[in-house]
This record gives sequence, structure tokens and C-alpha cells, in this order.
Amino acid sequence: MTSVCATLPDSEIPPEDEGEEEIDGGEDTDAEMATDEAPTTSQSNLSRFAFLVPSLLSLIDPTPLSFPPPGSPSIHPPTTSALGAIHLCALESLNNLFLSLATSHRPLADAEKVQGVVIWGSLWAALEKVGDPRAAKSTKEQKAFWETAIGVLWGTSTVFKGVIVPEEGQVQLLKSLSDTYTGNDQMKVKLVGTLECLAQHPNSISANRVRPSFLSCDPFSHD
Repeated sequence: MTSVCATLPDSEIPPEDEGEEEIDGGEDTDAEMATDEAPTTSQSNLSRFAFLVPSLLSLIDPTPLSFPPPGSPSIHPPTTSALGAIHLCALESLNNLFLSLATSHRPLADAEKVQGVVIWGSLWAALEKVGDPRAAKSTKEQKAFWETAIGVLWGTSTVFKGVIVPEEGQVQLLKSLSDTYTGNDQMKVKLVGTLECLAQHPNSISANRVRPSFLSCDPFSHD
């Protein structure tokens, strides 16, 4: 699944070869060709692969067994380990999916914009269940979930740039996390990139006043 999400096919229709001879196959041939038509150019990659997203979002949603409270051993460690692996694989698939979709420059349809808001809310709902990675007693499993999820937030905010309403609590948390990743340029780029995308929501001027140091670099051109 992660490989599929990382290599989405191009939605562009290849141009027809000039000078190609027409084949007179009669009505039967025309009918057969009609069933094999390529998607129209107005159909975005997002709409073509949106069916993957709900299933992946359901797989990242933690259960009580997924992340036992720090200091409290799991009542069934094998199940906890398996659930953690499922959550991470689903997050990696979402990460690959949205980073692939971010390369498309097609405008989003209204229905896709609504979907983006729902996806963003689902991601944060899962993160709230996992817990704050900055807590002194946070586990390595919690931190791993967050680190993978930050990539998903970056890709999602890029695809739905200007659509997602930045919430003050989320912005402050992302800024705080960026401060904690000293020396980890890759994570800082993802966090800065997410903040930059959130800052482009046109109707959230006051919420977009993030520190200039966070938005002084282009995350996509960062070495």
C-alpha cells in the first residue's frame, strides 16, 4: 500500500499521435472504445484516489491498547505491538499519498475542499488520542507515531493549501515541536512547511501571525 501511494499514475491524457490512421471498426468498435475512455483532464488525482483515504484514516485511529499510559505495561504486549505497526504503516501510506498528490497543480473542487477539512480533523483527532510527544514520560512509540504523522500533516496541508483553517492550539504545538527538533533539519522542514501552508488561509489573518523565523525558508528547497 505504501508503494502504491508513493507512485500514483499520471492523470494527464497523452496526446493523440498526429497522422494516425483511423480504424473503421463500425458501431461495435465505437461502443467498446467508449467503455475504455481515459479520465477527463478535469478529474484530479485527488478525486481518483480518494477512496483510499477513509480506510487509511480508520487504520491510524488508536485504540486503548495501542498506546498504554507511560509506566503502565500493556495488558497484551503482542496486540499493542501489532496495532502500533498497523498505525505506522497506515500513516506512511497517507504520507506517500499526499506527498504524491502535492505535485498536482490542479484546482480543487468544492467537494475536495470539504474532504480536506475532514481529513485534517481526523488526523488531529488521532494525534490527541496518542498524547503529547513533548511530555517527559512519552514513549518511543508515541514519538514515532508523531514523527510519521508530521509528514502526513505536511503533505495534507500542501494539497489543501488555503483551505484548512489554522487553529491556534495546533499552530502553537507545531511551533513548539519545531523548537524541540534541534539538529533534525528534515523534521523542521516538515513542520515549517505545514505552518507555511496554514498561514495561507485567506480568512485567518490574526491566526496566521506566526514568527517570521518559521516562514523564512522554503521547505521544498531546503537542503
